[in-house]
Amino acid sequence: MRLRLVPLIVVATMLGPRVLSWGGPPAGPVELGEGAEEFVLSNGIVSAVFDKAKARMLSLRKGGRELMGGGGVGYFQMVANGAYSSPENATARIVVDTDECADIAFTRDEPEYPFVMELHYVLCRGESGFHTYVVF
Repeated sequence: MRLRLVPLIVVATMLGPRVLSWGGPPAGPVELGEGAEEFVLSNGIVSAVFDKAKARMLSLRKGGRELMGGGGVGYFQMVANGAYSSPENATARIVVDTDECADIAFTRDEPEYPFVMELHYVLCRGESGFHTYVVF
């Protein structure tokens, strides 16, 4: 099963820029802000706010329009030991922070799970969407 999952992740990552490309002139640089409780990623086309402790997307904006309306949140969910789980109590860190790309990671390492999980959100210059990948 792992052999099937890895190619799917690679294909989705490789197709992402083509599918999500803005198609206009290059946008501004990628900006990554970090506060005590949140990360903010923006590239002039799209922006998002992430809760550092719960690895949740609190806001997603495109063209000034909030897409998470009604107080909704975006989150990653997995099944481990037969139960649904999200990476709460995560350790947040910045992996890459350049004008071209920003990558933030949320790591969960708890004894009740058989693996360490690291959830990444990536935003690149000129793209209208985020890349997401998980390392187990």
